[in-house]
Amino acid sequence: MGDTAAVEIRASTVLPARRRDIVLRTADGLDLVGELALPPRSDPVATLICLHPLPTAGGMMDSHVLRKASFRLPAMADLAVLRFNTRGTSSERGTSAGHFGDGGPEREDVAAAIDFCVSAGLPRLWLLGWSFGTELALMWGNVPQVEGAILLSPALRRATDADLDAWAATGRPLVVLVPEFDDYLRPDEARARFARIPQAQLIAVEKAKHLWVGETYVRIVLNEIVRLLNPAAWPLPDQWPAAAPHSGDTAPPAAVRRVKGTIVSLFDLSGKTAFVTGASRGIGRAIAVALAQAGADIALVARSASGLADTADDVTAVGRKAIVIPADVTDQAGVADAVAAAIDQLGHVDIVVNNAGGSDFMVSFRDLRLSGWDKLMRLNLSSAVYVCHAFAGHLLDRGSGSVINVASVAGVSASPLISPYGAAKAGLISLTKSLAVEWAAGGVRVNALCPGWTATDLNRNLWEDPVAGPATIATVPMHRWARAEEMAGPAVFLASEASSYLTGQAIVVDGGQTVNS
Repeated sequence: MGDTAAVEIRASTVLPARRRDIVLRTADGLDLVGELALPPRSDPVATLICLHPLPTAGGMMDSHVLRKASFRLPAMADLAVLRFNTRGTSSERGTSAGHFGDGGPEREDVAAAIDFCVSAGLPRLWLLGWSFGTELALMWGNVPQVEGAILLSPALRRATDADLDAWAATGRPLVVLVPEFDDYLRPDEARARFARIPQAQLIAVEKAKHLWVGETYVRIVLNEIVRLLNPAAWPLPDQWPAAAPHSGDTAPPAAVRRVKGTIVSLFDLSGKTAFVTGASRGIGRAIAVALAQAGADIALVARSASGLADTADDVTAVGRKAIVIPADVTDQAGVADAVAAAIDQLGHVDIVVNNAGGSDFMVSFRDLRLSGWDKLMRLNLSSAVYVCHAFAGHLLDRGSGSVINVASVAGVSASPLISPYGAAKAGLISLTKSLAVEWAAGGVRVNALCPGWTATDLNRNLWEDPVAGPATIATVPMHRWARAEEMAGPAVFLASEASSYLTGQAIVVDGGQTVNS
């Protein structure tokens, strides 16, 4: 790059591209949302069609490896990158019509993406499948219009030997990247399974895991893509001219829209570490990323590791350490193991955020099944009890710490039709106050954060409903739903020295709802 000023390519880097939102129409009449990114100033030399991981485990067009391919490869390697949500899948771009079909009906989705590229005159179509996306590539992508396929973390749970034999028969190129520590199919077994395809090239990636978390492994993937599709641009550089941060025709996605300027020192969490439950999405993810932006390293906890990949990516994008710990917070032994793992890997924990919770049903108390009551109590109250109990000795022995229990306005006011949830959150607020008194002399502060109606994936069916959505927030003076990110600022405040004399409080963030009721 000569003497041109350059910046390091980091996890959050978005390079120039001609980006536009697209809609794919399937043969069975569904509209699928997506994005096409083209090189900023030239025609593409090849095209990458991205097939995302399992949507029921959080996979989508914005899954981090696919997102980074779109952010970098148009500019760095003159590739066109098409990403889209398969049927029933949601992301920031939107929700594709239809319902998840476990791979079968998605045949039409793959065909729609290929047809779009052919109609647009895009050259040399290659499929990039990741996990569930590898199944779609193997089952439905072996067609004349496709030049070849790249598979990341194949599981071979849906694709059969007959699908592999069909690829072998065509001679179509197939490159398979298998993490050393994959959750489903590790290198030795993968070699045996893919031996049916003579032209398949299998690459075992040392120390990598199924989710490819970490910039090191993302760069391995992107370099392999470029080696195949445009060798002239291989290997990819580690830097890029500073004059080209991101394309001017498209705002960068939410994950890279960072607040600029100096963080007030009182809110600085540099050198701190945090343990966040329910960190895979919604409020938990927003809080985890905000704590990282303020300087903390984060232990991310949720039931499934796959759902934590994007959160971990956002944390590392701001230069902080992310530890992914899959755990069921309703299981006391599992929580104890997760806490021990966090302390072991981070050295210590300063901030504990009990965010895991929620309610997936509404019912009158008379018609309530008591098993449902027990379920919500375990998720919304017992889980926090387990976490606090496991951390008690560690925090008090260190003589400092901040515990943030994410409760709800349902815990401070009447909660008809969601009485188990409201009762659990009221119990969490009571626990917060009791621990605040018990632990204050030991230097540990305990507070509750009580969100109002907040739009997340969990309640999407409610806030997207044209009737029920507005009706739900009719008593909110601000006349809108909260965004998950609007809970992040209060959480950073409670975690930081800015709230050093605050303990035992329930901080309500509800757009004025409880004041107006």
